[in-house]
Amino acid sequence: MDINEIVKKIKEVIAKIKEDNVSLKGKVTMIHRDNDGNVLDKTVWTNLIVDAGLDEVIKLIGGGLTGSKFEYLALGSDNTSPAAWDTALWNEITSNWGSRVQATVTQETTNTTNDTLRLDNTFDFTGSLTIEEVGVFNDPSAGTMLGRKLSGTKSLSSGDSLQIIYDIIAS
Repeated sequence: MDINEIVKKIKEVIAKIKEDNVSLKGKVTMIHRDNDGNVLDKTVWTNLIVDAGLDEVIKLIGGGLTGSKFEYLALGSDNTSPAAWDTALWNEITSNWGSRVQATVTQETTNTTNDTLRLDNTFDFTGSLTIEEVGVFNDPSAGTMLGRKLSGTKSLSSGDSLQIIYDIIAS
């Protein structure tokens, strides 16, 4: 099968998913703790699943197609509004222990049994950082982004931690 046939097949599957009203939705929970473990802030948002991420999901579903599992969380410091065509965080953080990490990945139940992919990680910071965005990826340094969410400005100090629980819910 050549690349044009693969692209055509992916587009057909995406159209079928949309026709059947199957969707992937993201939910991001951020818990900011101080050096003593006290919760300073907890926020929960829905997020955007991006086009490139949907394409990769189709590759993971389809027989004969090759895709890579989503298991990495990344933080960034740019507040540009998310768009469906985003392929990366606008300014990914690579310092003070804010770099991309392999998350703990589990299957959870939100609405129906095992309908949720959960990525969970606690970042422990060694310096001051400002977080504006969070994303899910399928590679430790590049790869495809599945989803992106603006967090609002989160100012973090050395010794603070930020737990990210990023759920992808199929419905």
